[in-house]
Amino acid sequence: MQRKPNSNDELVDYLIRQDRIRSEKVEQAFRKVDRADFVPESFIEDAYSDKPLPLNGETISAPHIVAEVTELLDLESSHKVLEIGSGSGYQAAILGQLTDRVIGVEINKELTEASRPKIPENVEIRHGNGFSSVDGKFDRILFSCATENFNEALNFVEDGGVIVGPVREDDKQVLRKWKDGEITSHGGVRYVEMQD
Repeated sequence: MQRKPNSNDELVDYLIRQDRIRSEKVEQAFRKVDRADFVPESFIEDAYSDKPLPLNGETISAPHIVAEVTELLDLESSHKVLEIGSGSGYQAAILGQLTDRVIGVEINKELTEASRPKIPENVEIRHGNGFSSVDGKFDRILFSCATENFNEALNFVEDGGVIVGPVREDDKQVLRKWKDGEITSHGGVRYVEMQD
């Protein structure tokens, strides 16, 4: 049995061995953002475990999922990124290492306030409900909560943009990627539901 990682670097090494982190730039972003900074104090001993952790009625996603969606977004530094359901700010902080501008939207006011001091300057976390909290278009849109579909997101994505997130299908969730009108599936996942 393999022991669990005990540091952020060990976690990144584990994600590389598991083929979840596949690019140098995503590896570097993960090495710069310590998951322990975003985990509730009561779960700090599990900060580097590859599992989701409770977070004030929501969860901080398992690191392998954060890595997978980050790779699927195929980010460039010039991209403007929107994350719906930014939670602790961990995913947004990683995205902020890879792009010039990230806007995260979080419906839970406590999580919004708690995440702000932990994120880089090029990341803005807004308290609000989904797309009603933003205007303009984005090169990349990430749902960090389960959604029915990407229909509303299509109004906010730039031409040539990408949308990634968990989409509900019957009683399960499937990680999907939309690009140029084509949707690809990337396995079953379990995210918190998008709140109204």
